[in-house]
Amino acid sequence: MNFPESVPHGKDKRRLIRDFLTNTRYGSLIIGTNYVWNGANIPRILWVYATPFDPEYEVAVLAHDYLCDGGELCSGYVCTRKEADQVFFDLSLRYGVRPTRALVMWLAVRIWAMLFSRTRTVSPYDW
Repeated sequence: MNFPESVPHGKDKRRLIRDFLTNTRYGSLIIGTNYVWNGANIPRILWVYATPFDPEYEVAVLAHDYLCDGGELCSGYVCTRKEADQVFFDLSLRYGVRPTRALVMWLAVRIWAMLFSRTRTVSPYDW
């Protein structure tokens, strides 16, 4: 398994210093050098449970942020929000997050999407 090479970027972000390649159920994904992401949007009060840049799920968060920002797979396909959330779950499991923890994190991501999605197109029926 490969891991992203990144450096801090500002207060609460990271920047890739080398292209990152991973495979998803929807196809291959290359995230380019200099991509900046903010890590997991976890309220500070919950950092006892999980922090924004925990190495255990860093790949899942990076891929999810990239796809939610409109990033394309190598084929040119742009994932829906639901598919991006599925990629988050799949990569969490692949990189060693316990299944119950991955499920709780995926549910949090889905609920966050319903409550705070910029497009407001995610509904409870889109599970």
